[in-house]
Amino acid sequence: MDVFAGLSTEGYVLINTSKSFDELGLGDYLRTFHRERLLTCPATEIALEYLGRPLPNAVCSAVSPRSPDKSLSSQSRRPLVNDSRVPPEIQNVAAATAAYQLVAKAEEEFDRATTN
Repeated sequence: MDVFAGLSTEGYVLINTSKSFDELGLGDYLRTFHRERLLTCPATEIALEYLGRPLPNAVCSAVSPRSPDKSLSSQSRRPLVNDSRVPPEIQNVAAATAAYQLVAKAEEEFDRATTN
């Protein structure tokens, strides 16, 4: 099954993994896509760490390419992980913040690489 069937080179690609596109064997295929629209993110791993359950969708909104919600990056204090005393909504914010920070770092690296 071709999961990219119908996706133009103008599209966005977000894959739930800690591997790079090259490690996934997709590097050559995606070379014609806009690099700033390609992202891998270990969403399941982040959800397990912060929520104690494999809920990758809990962090996906924060890792959507070029997420407009820059307020997540202001979350500097990391709540206790997987702690029943921490309300679930705070754990969700912590998971989304961790994912957003990962994306922000990738975007900074991309911007640095394209300006050099």
